[in-house]
Amino acid sequence: RMSKMKNKTGLIVAIVALLCLAGGLIAAMIFGIKHFGSFNHNFSFNSNAPLALEKDFDYDGIKKIYTESDATDIKIFKSETEDNKIKVKIFADENKPYSAENNSDSINISVTGHCTGFCWSMTGSRVEITLPESYEGDFEVKTDAGDLTSEGFSKANFNINSNAGDIEIAAAKAIMIATSAGDIDIREAEEISIESNAGDIKIDKCTNKLHISTDAGDIRINELQLSQDSDIKANAGDISINHA
Repeated sequence: RMSKMKNKTGLIVAIVALLCLAGGLIAAMIFGIKHFGSFNHNFSFNSNAPLALEKDFDYDGIKKIYTESDATDIKIFKSETEDNKIKVKIFADENKPYSAENNSDSINISVTGHCTGFCWSMTGSRVEITLPESYEGDFEVKTDAGDLTSEGFSKANFNINSNAGDIEIAAAKAIMIATSAGDIDIREAEEISIESNAGDIKIDKCTNKLHISTDAGDIRINELQLSQDSDIKANAGDISINHA
């Protein structure tokens, strides 16, 4: 009788353990879908989606270009001619929500929509923005995953919030970046503020004010010409400054 009770107890313990394991897996799936949209970030991602939207906006009076996206690369180009137009192209699968709208003095671009279930290979989206180099407004970007690259806009300000993805900016007036993971490459800006959890940081030139705080990653700075109090903090990684 004691042997039968022990067998029953062992069976109950095994069942409880399996239920706990199954619950943990389900919770992980729900968390992944809720926060990342799918599991494609870890398995397969490319930005070869077809052209879904092409739209032109009047350049005059625009003070902010806001982009919100997930699993999307963002590319910002200078116009080859001063045609006073802001051109927006969105490359995305037809089942993914997207939009580009003019809202008074701003342009709002959205490419957000989550794949559900196990998305082992989902085509990533891409946003291309082309506008005159003389733009003096703000680029505001909120992205879940994807790279951001921008040509030089020396009179513009960048405010970027990214969970994962590399960031490359040729020139700007001021740059503010908060990122969880990804390398950062800035060619030149007057003011730079970077909060990073992980990733290497490279700055060619900063001419006014600099703030960097990173948990892990190397920092390489070629030239500093600072006129305001600045600081650099790195918990793990090498710091290299050539000319200060």
